[in-house]
Amino acid sequence: MTANQRTSNAVEKIGFEKVFELVGGHGKCQWILMWILSLQLIFLTWNHLGYIFIGAVPTHWCQIELLEKATNWTAAEIKELSLPKTINTNGDQDWKYDSCKYYDRDYDYIATRFGNNYKEAIAYVQGSNSDETKTCAKWNYDNSIYSSTIVTEFDLVCGRRYLAATIQSTYMIGGLVGTFLFGTLNDRVLGRRNSALISIILVLLGGFAATLSQSYWLFVFIRLFIAIGTAGCMQASSLLILEHCDIGSRAKFYSITGAFFGVGYAIMPIYAYFIRDWVMLQLAFSATTLLLLSYFWLFPESPRWLASSGRDEQAVKALEKIARLNGKPKPNKDQLLVLIQSCHKHHGGGDSEGEGRSQFGRKLQSIAYNIKSLLDTREGCKRTLTVWMLFIVVAFVYYGFAFSTNLTSNPYLLVTIGGLMEIPACIVPVPFLSMWGRRPTTAICYFLTGAFAIAIAVTPPEYEMLRIVFTMGGKFFIAAAFNVIYLVIGEVYPTLIRSTGQSAGTIMGRFGSIAAPYVADLLTTVYPDLPCAIFGVVSIFGAGVALMLPEMKDMEMMDQVSELELEKL
Repeated sequence: MTANQRTSNAVEKIGFEKVFELVGGHGKCQWILMWILSLQLIFLTWNHLGYIFIGAVPTHWCQIELLEKATNWTAAEIKELSLPKTINTNGDQDWKYDSCKYYDRDYDYIATRFGNNYKEAIAYVQGSNSDETKTCAKWNYDNSIYSSTIVTEFDLVCGRRYLAATIQSTYMIGGLVGTFLFGTLNDRVLGRRNSALISIILVLLGGFAATLSQSYWLFVFIRLFIAIGTAGCMQASSLLILEHCDIGSRAKFYSITGAFFGVGYAIMPIYAYFIRDWVMLQLAFSATTLLLLSYFWLFPESPRWLASSGRDEQAVKALEKIARLNGKPKPNKDQLLVLIQSCHKHHGGGDSEGEGRSQFGRKLQSIAYNIKSLLDTREGCKRTLTVWMLFIVVAFVYYGFAFSTNLTSNPYLLVTIGGLMEIPACIVPVPFLSMWGRRPTTAICYFLTGAFAIAIAVTPPEYEMLRIVFTMGGKFFIAAAFNVIYLVIGEVYPTLIRSTGQSAGTIMGRFGSIAAPYVADLLTTVYPDLPCAIFGVVSIFGAGVALMLPEMKDMEMMDQVSELELEKL
């Protein structure tokens, strides 16, 4: 089937689009669903990105306990006497105190002899010509920005700093597990609604349990489960909104819903600003998320999924409810059944397993078939590999930006900017998706992200306002790219493997997000803006890959796997 033929089909509203013509594909029902899912997305954002503040790395230096207890010297005086200085590549001063080493001196003797005379103590150590250093065993932390974080709780600095990045990378691994687990199950077993419920419960239990963590590895383990739940819930929500809308409104409703991720992102720093203890902040996030259970009964199941899964009677009931909410006349039940069944016939006969899907063995078999279907045809393989590369790039750069809180001197301002940029980034691309198409819009978003990231890397730290402007641009376009690519992946696969396709793409993206915390955090010790340069180059590469996407503008969404064999890239 050529692109022109497919466009013709869309115009004639063949398949499930004909059903939406009867019940309404862009009315009151879709707006209600959008608001329900939007509120959920706000709460999930806090659990998803809250580690920006919970795991923040404050300024730190070696603790010289003898001098702190035995003298009345200020912290600045103790630093000057005990800490070596290093070159400062990111600030107004040419030097800074070393965060991980201190001078190897007899501080017991110094405190006993010069405890009341700091000037004599300085003269003594300067005349001793002793420049040997040792690695810190304990640290002091600057609490002017954060009163406590998970980093200060377990001293995840210096030689242990990789453990801080490991927490977020492990979280992303949990997201990978959650995406795979719920993505492969909710196409044939759970459905969209049940997946969302189970996921929310995991997020809530994990959030409260995290505050009770008494060890580093227990905290890592609990965060893994929070990630599994968050990934499953976000995935189910995106599929619900896509599958409740007709062709003309998919991009609009999906993008507006996605904008509320930015609302949650922008609100999060307000919580963090007033609650600067990580335990209380995590409790606040989890307590607010409890609200999700209070209105979960409003969540509908996707009629498109019910129909594609052979649950025609349930699909009819769901469609009748949509028609009622949209103010449409109640459709004739027999007419709806005929349309749904003709949709199966038109798209290859539907699901041959019928009622047998209730058997566990056949459910597993259908899951394996879904995964195989992604790469089973030449067209499916080309689409899948293109989407995978785009997901790796967008996740790597997006989370790299999110965890790079050193781009300005005020992390609360930086994160607020990031959140605010998410809102227009979800809405602004919509008209361009309709005018230019999915492929060029996606490529432009990736390219401009790379341009702004490189601009940040070459701008000196003293030009902070200019760096803020470039940061706003980079965050805007990478957020836009993330939103657009999720819309694209919802369109390039048929309904029966759409969730699996989205899951596979998101899973590949997780590999990018797993690497992002290490690049954003650890490479700053080599050169502060090196991560931005890397993000820029990778984004421009992604722009080239985006040109390989199929153009789905004005195309009807496919329902059956057999349609992939008729498509051309």
